[in-house]
Amino acid sequence: MRALIALAILAASLFAAWWMIAHKPEAQRRPPIPTGQTVEVAAVQRQDVPTAVRAHGRVKARTETALVAEVNGRILAVSPAFRNGGFFEKGDVLLELDPSDYEAELAAAREALAQAEADMAEEQARADQAREDWRRLGKGGDPAPLVLREPQLAMARAKKDAKAAQVDRALRDLERTEIRAPYAGRVLAQLADIGQYVRAGTEVGNIYAVDYAEIPLPLRLSDLAFVDLPEQFRGGSAAAAESGGGTPVTLWAEIGGQRAEWQGTIVRTEGTINPRTQEIVAVAQVDDPYKDRGDGHPPLKVGQFVEAEIEGRTLESVFWIPSSAIREGNIAIVISPENTIQRRDLTIAWESGDRSAVTAGLDEGDRLCLTPLPVAAEGGAVKIKGETERRKPD
Repeated sequence: MRALIALAILAASLFAAWWMIAHKPEAQRRPPIPTGQTVEVAAVQRQDVPTAVRAHGRVKARTETALVAEVNGRILAVSPAFRNGGFFEKGDVLLELDPSDYEAELAAAREALAQAEADMAEEQARADQAREDWRRLGKGGDPAPLVLREPQLAMARAKKDAKAAQVDRALRDLERTEIRAPYAGRVLAQLADIGQYVRAGTEVGNIYAVDYAEIPLPLRLSDLAFVDLPEQFRGGSAAAAESGGGTPVTLWAEIGGQRAEWQGTIVRTEGTINPRTQEIVAVAQVDDPYKDRGDGHPPLKVGQFVEAEIEGRTLESVFWIPSSAIREGNIAIVISPENTIQRRDLTIAWESGDRSAVTAGLDEGDRLCLTPLPVAAEGGAVKIKGETERRKPD
C-alpha cells in the first residue's frame, strides 16, 4: 500500500510539471533597446588648411662692434648718447680725445711739407737752368741725366711726397681723436669715460646696429616640407638672397602680462645642420625693431626670447580634425549608420596645437567619435548624443 501511494504521488507531480510547461504564458516581444555609452560625433569634411611652423629663438643684433681708440690721448668729452642703452646716428661723435699733440704734429708736418715743396721748386729751377745752358752752348745730342740734375730732382720730389704723406697721417690721427659712430645703433656697453687716458688699441665700448634685428630659429628637418626657406648656392649673391622677399614670420612674447607681436621675414638659413639635434637654423629679420609703433608695446630688444610662427604651405583637401579624437598614435573611431564602432587607421600629414590634418583613413561625411572611449571594440554598439531613442508601445 505504501508503494502504491508513493507511485501515485510521483505520477501526479510529473503530470503537474508537464501541464505547467505545456501551458506556460508566451513572453511579450519588444524591439531591442540600444545599449552602450553615449558619444558625441561630428561629420568630417575635406578642406584646405594653411600651415604654420612653430619655433623659438633669441634676438641678436645684425652687427655688433667693439669701439677701439686708434690713437693715444685723454678723453675730454663724452656724448650724452654714449651711455649703456643710448641711441646714436651714423657719424655722431661719441668720444673726444685731447687733440693738442696731434694738432702740433700736423703743424710740424705741414711745415716740413712746405720746406720740401720749396726744395723741389728750387731743384726744378736748377734742372730747367741746366737744360737752358746746354741748349745755349750749342752742344748736340741729349744731355746726361746728371747734367740735367734729374737724380736730384727725383730725390726732391720723393721728399716732398713723403712729407705730404706725413701730413695726411697727422691729419688722420687728428681726426681719430674724435671717435665716431660707424652706423646708426645703440650702446651695448660703455667701457671708458671722461678724464680716462687711453692708448691706441684700447676698447672703449661695445655697440650694435639697430637698422634691423635677427632671430635664429631652429627648425626640424621634417618642418621643411611645410615652409619655403631661402637657400643660397655657390656663386649666388648673399644680398640677392636676402632681398628676395622672404617667408613671413610672426614673432611674439609675453611682456608685462600682455602679448606683444612683431612681423618679420625669413631671409636666409645658416650653412650647417646641427649634428646632435638634426635641426637647421632659419634666420628671421625684423626691420627697425626699436621704432615706436604707437601700440604701447615695447621694442624688440637684443637678447629677448621670442616665439615664432612661420607661414607655411596650404594643405589642400584634407580632414582637419581634433587631435583628441586620435588614439593609439593614428587610430580614429568612426560611428557607422547602425551606430556601431569602426576603427580607422589614419595618415596624418601635419599637427598643430589641438588639431591634425588627415590625408587618408576617413571618407567625406564620416561621423567621427569625439568622446573618449575606454573600450572601443570593433562593432560595439553606442548611443549618439542628441538622437531620440524610439520604442514601440507595450
